[in-house]
Amino acid sequence: MERAHLCVGIDHVHVKACLCDRVEGHWRLISWLDERPFGAEQAGLQIEVGPRTLTPMVNWVAETLGHLLSCDLTDARPPAAASAGGARDAAYGIHPILLTAAPQPPLRVWLMALTSLWMSPLEALIQSLEAHVVGSLVMDQGIYADLLARDLELIRPDLLVIGGGYDALGASESPLIGFARHLGTCLPALGAGAPAILFAGSSHAATPFVRILRRMAPQVDITLVDNPTPEPQRVHLQPLHDALLEFRMRSTADALSLDEISKWTRNGRAPQSHGANFLRVLQALQRGLELSGPVHAILGSGGNRLHVLLPPEGNRNPLTAYTAGAHMPDYVKTWPDPTLVSGLPAHEVPAASGLMNDGHGFLPLLAPLLEVDAEAAWSVITRDLIQLPQDA
Repeated sequence: MERAHLCVGIDHVHVKACLCDRVEGHWRLISWLDERPFGAEQAGLQIEVGPRTLTPMVNWVAETLGHLLSCDLTDARPPAAASAGGARDAAYGIHPILLTAAPQPPLRVWLMALTSLWMSPLEALIQSLEAHVVGSLVMDQGIYADLLARDLELIRPDLLVIGGGYDALGASESPLIGFARHLGTCLPALGAGAPAILFAGSSHAATPFVRILRRMAPQVDITLVDNPTPEPQRVHLQPLHDALLEFRMRSTADALSLDEISKWTRNGRAPQSHGANFLRVLQALQRGLELSGPVHAILGSGGNRLHVLLPPEGNRNPLTAYTAGAHMPDYVKTWPDPTLVSGLPAHEVPAASGLMNDGHGFLPLLAPLLEVDAEAAWSVITRDLIQLPQDA
């Protein structure tokens, strides 16, 4: 008997899933869980809910869908768990569960720069990752330590990105040195909740900046990054992008134990996030449907949105923008009208001719299925998840 595929998506707030099986020779979406909080009450269901780790959440999905279908889906547990619990007669045979997981919320980043000149490129860079800008501070407007301490306590950012200053200026001339003392006064009071710091300012100021902070706030994690603007008219953002990406990946990995990763994922690799998997599916759709021109797509997930702009295939890298709620950065407003949306209510879908819409937001969950069974994934995507334009 051919087995079905169960694709599960877990973010920092919600759980959702889709069950795919053959119906009259075609792979179809036969049952699903729409986005809902983990452990949400279900009428007539008595399902034990454990802590927010992968194992209880995946088990909860399998048991919830099993109750709704009046069958047993728990044979999708990893082999070790199945053997430990003894043999069970499963009424529905399924492959090992395919996971999309981002258990950490988007990074909360506070930008601090010498002048407003650095704010726009830094903000666009941060929003291109799974991060939100939760505050900004321009140092040439004057800094007051008591107000800075209050704002840090209220905003509680995960990360401070500090930039500004050209490399031609000496360290003694940089206001960043005085700002380090302000931070050194404020951060110790936050204890373990103190944000990490990425210093991406003048190379001359970097060493004294770090020395001051490590003396005054030794518990703070500080990373030095090459100055993105070493001189006027020269912008080099790649090192800062790489450092932000590494910090995000490290914080996500810290939320998943190695035991759970090896238990629930293929080849022991950590599962991809909804945003990363959404991009993979979009690129597959661009190739499979031979979409010409740029493709602007929007994903709604976990109360946030991801905008993606795919250039014509093979031209250059895609552009991404993560936003809180329905906020749209100014530069995204210059992109073409959306071609595809996923996970947005019907009344929030932009009115555009030929728009493809996956109302459930299941497209990211199908990315792992593309790897193990491309025929099944493509069939479900094009038959059940999106309505293709008439000329596709």
